[in-house]
Amino acid sequence: INSVIYLCWKSKQFHPLMIKHFLSSPSTGSTSSLLLCTFSHIEIWHLAINMFVFWSFVPSFIYFTGRENSWPFYLTAGTFSAMIGHYYKLFAKLHSIPSLGASGALLAIVSVVVLHSPDSKVYIIFLPFIPIPAYMGLTGVVLFDIMGVIRGWRVFDHAAHLGGVIFGVLYYHWLHHILSTLQPKILRILKHRK
Repeated sequence: INSVIYLCWKSKQFHPLMIKHFLSSPSTGSTSSLLLCTFSHIEIWHLAINMFVFWSFVPSFIYFTGRENSWPFYLTAGTFSAMIGHYYKLFAKLHSIPSLGASGALLAIVSVVVLHSPDSKVYIIFLPFIPIPAYMGLTGVVLFDIMGVIRGWRVFDHAAHLGGVIFGVLYYHWLHHILSTLQPKILRILKHRK
């Protein structure tokens, strides 16, 4: 999905559609852009880094949460993190700066994996030869994004990144257990309705 959307950005005929639906910004876009921006990458390096993180962490995430929960989690985490970025931009009066990319959803996935296995080893993309404990890597990302929000840095959507981490932490500590309890009950109700 991400690659197809990336290719659409490369065709000028799709730009009006892409700007309206695949960039999330307080000044432009549609409500659906809060979800669709999660799949949107304009630059190849952005897509490549996010897909590297995706393929590095998703297998562990699926092992912990189950395959049936992975897509709903990704979509909800992406929408939640985009919404946090959106509201931060309203608060900071950065109305014209758009959000895009899978980073918020991916940081939610990374957060769940790290909370589940904090001492597992990860490699920083710019220092791929030095393994560090996963909790230290995530802590570094969170501190970097907090500094980005405080200092008003605009290279990354730091607020959306933090929104992804918050969603991942909430899911790991509470939502996963609540959904695990409710899911069988909901399935029984749906089965009896047929």
